[in-house]
Amino acid sequence: MAEGNGASDKRIRLLPRSSPDYTPIAAAERERIATGRIDKPFGEGMLDGLNLLKESPDDPRTEMFGGNTPEQKRRNFITVWRVLLDGMHRQKSSKSWAENFFYEMATSPDIKDMPDNYVFSWNRSPDDFYSNFSTISFDSFEWMIERHVQNFYQAKEKVAEQLPELTNDFNSKLRRLSRELEFSLPDDFDKRIKDIDVALVDPLSNIKMWEHDGLYHPAARAVWVPYSWYGMDNLVITPSLFHEFVHHGAGSMSLILNDEVLDLKEGVAIPHQKTDKLSFEWMDEAITQDLTIAMYEGEFVHGGYSENMELLNMLIGKGKEVVPSNLFYSSYFEDYDPKRNAQNQFPHGRALRERIGRAYVPGFLSMVDRYVRDHGLPETIEQMNHDWRRIPPKFGMDAKAA
Repeated sequence: MAEGNGASDKRIRLLPRSSPDYTPIAAAERERIATGRIDKPFGEGMLDGLNLLKESPDDPRTEMFGGNTPEQKRRNFITVWRVLLDGMHRQKSSKSWAENFFYEMATSPDIKDMPDNYVFSWNRSPDDFYSNFSTISFDSFEWMIERHVQNFYQAKEKVAEQLPELTNDFNSKLRRLSRELEFSLPDDFDKRIKDIDVALVDPLSNIKMWEHDGLYHPAARAVWVPYSWYGMDNLVITPSLFHEFVHHGAGSMSLILNDEVLDLKEGVAIPHQKTDKLSFEWMDEAITQDLTIAMYEGEFVHGGYSENMELLNMLIGKGKEVVPSNLFYSSYFEDYDPKRNAQNQFPHGRALRERIGRAYVPGFLSMVDRYVRDHGLPETIEQMNHDWRRIPPKFGMDAKAA
């Protein structure tokens, strides 16, 4: 039984992520991430291994490098990392991040210190570096990895320095929107945004970042942004960062069972009862991106989630009456509150469903979500555009009458 409903077992709790009781859980998750090398730069493991080999050449752990001499072991170990980088350059989903690595090397102000001084005869473009990659010496590859790791940690410090200004800017922009569009933000929103944790992540060492401009890690209450050598001087990642900040500010409800966390509400997304997917995830990303673009007042146009937003706009305006957009926003930011009646725990969410049901047919929002899950966004958009009455599973009954 959940806390707030007479529960005596404190190991089972329902909490919003903004609750002080959730803070140690988030801290433990952040520690797990830090110790799990998830936020470490590509190649740092290589440098650690080479350092071990240099200081303790007879250490049993160096046997896995192969070879009979320290130099043979060193070359074998470096070769493994060269093959890893080459493989990521050949793979479509990670190719752009490998190219970023070569761009980083080609434009490094320290390139004059590279052991292979013949690189000065190249055009020093990313393509040049990759096409000549096989000719680069072991010493030069080690130099490249050292530069990459050093640059990563310098960028990480820069993000930390700029974070207070970024969070203040985000907070003021979103509060302005909430006044203009008349939607509710949580009472503790200022503190929630001030306490945000941003982790710079190297996509070359974290496969989750290969196809994302940013990720929000709910359990850790942390935003992950990809390290990119492009534009690190002025953090051009800000739009992606703000998208993830919106996720961070979203309303939530988490079930804590023996310190394990199950998110039961994340914005408007909720776990699907019969699959490992999230219900309404498409709408959650649509609302998040819609707010991000609105904060930039048309200056920022991003191709991501365009289909999600198209379907959301259809849902707002295709029915018998327009569904006010502020109902979506208020539902998105609605937190679990143990003081509310269990039958009306999320009043904004309930009002949204009822209004959509009035504009279409009762239960229509869940019908659309199921259609997206079964047929995908493009087909759902096509069906909504052609005749929304074909969305309900019992076409010809209630929907036809509407």
